[in-house]
Amino acid sequence: MKALLTYGGLGLALLMAPLALAQQPRDPLLEDARRRQEIATQKAELDVKSALKEAASARAVEALTLLKRTLDRVESNVDIAPTNKDTMVRTLKERIRITEMSAKMTTEQAIAEAQKSAKANTRTAEADKQKAEREKIRVGINEIVQLQGKGLNAEADRKARDLAAQYPDNPAAKVMGTNAFLNARIREARDTLAEMEKRSQYAMNEVTRSSLPANGDVEFDKKRWGEITKARKAEPLSQKEKALIAALNKMVTPNFRNTKLEDALDTIAQLTGQTIILDKKGLEDVNTSADTLINFSLPREVSVRTVLRKILKDNDLTYVIKDEVIYVTSISEARRFMTTKAYYVGDLTVGNSIQNGAALSTYPFLNVNGMIVPNNPALSAQAGVQLADRQELETAEMIRKMIIDSIDPQSWKENGGPGTITYDRTTKSFVVRQSAEIQSLMRSSLLK
Repeated sequence: MKALLTYGGLGLALLMAPLALAQQPRDPLLEDARRRQEIATQKAELDVKSALKEAASARAVEALTLLKRTLDRVESNVDIAPTNKDTMVRTLKERIRITEMSAKMTTEQAIAEAQKSAKANTRTAEADKQKAEREKIRVGINEIVQLQGKGLNAEADRKARDLAAQYPDNPAAKVMGTNAFLNARIREARDTLAEMEKRSQYAMNEVTRSSLPANGDVEFDKKRWGEITKARKAEPLSQKEKALIAALNKMVTPNFRNTKLEDALDTIAQLTGQTIILDKKGLEDVNTSADTLINFSLPREVSVRTVLRKILKDNDLTYVIKDEVIYVTSISEARRFMTTKAYYVGDLTVGNSIQNGAALSTYPFLNVNGMIVPNNPALSAQAGVQLADRQELETAEMIRKMIIDSIDPQSWKENGGPGTITYDRTTKSFVVRQSAEIQSLMRSSLLK
């Protein structure tokens, strides 16, 4: 019974202990510290919330300044509850990172726009320069025509050569420096100027159009694209030109043994059905004649073009297409019959590069100056323009080499011949200086 009372008293004491503790007074210092922490945490949370809201509507630079100041206040405040403080610091740092990225993108976009504007200005300045040059050449040609009208042919010819020397890179001016008849040179120069004017205007329209914002990732004017492709094909070969080319491509087995040059050419004329004329003056220039003996035989078929080149080259002669006939003359005399023509190939050189440049917007990352960075519209625009420009030149050079390798290779400057072909980025054209035969082959090739 005594033991039971003892245990009962102990149980009662244990039950009363928490009540006694609850009735003891709290430590005022601890209570004050707790209240300060709660207040500091609440103020910091309000401060962070306000800063985030204000930064959302401010400019990037101002937002960064505001967020960084708020972060410094939070990190230096020792009264904030540690868990809440960690959350606020992470939130502010993440927002600062996003804002810095946005600021960088805005800067890069501004740089890209400035570069785009500078490029457009450069193109405009170059177009203005070419326009002024064409006008001076046009004035010069008119002066030459006036001199001709007064019977001052020698002075007119000298004026034409001076014009070519003054503008050596202009196709129209180059024509005036040739040795052909002056009237023919004037007509060709005027035609070239008109063509240059038309294409220059088209190029300027494209510069203006390129400054407009794109409607989507990439824009294609299907109607215009069809027109420029049609324009490239708008000068078909005449039936006579087609017949000449077919005749020169005809396969024959040469068998000339101690045959007179004149007789050999008559045989070729009969085989091809084409007229071949011997230029007596050209023959005299290289001390040869129509009676010169020819020896050229092969056990297999070769083209008529190859036969002509072989038997004529052995005698310092060559042939040109003149007035739709085959004209045999000396090499130096043949250079007088070379013409300069421009062939628009913009739909071949620009089309793929536009698509590839625009396709950059689909990539999540870009390689910018050797650094892999996240893609954004500004980087896509800048990298796309650079890629498109580079690919345009590479495509043009590839086509240029294909032309040289496939159209009478020995007639081009790269292989020791007189012909030249260059790509003009302003007009998106190949400027070709060649004989009429090669010009016909050029047109035939580009029409395919």
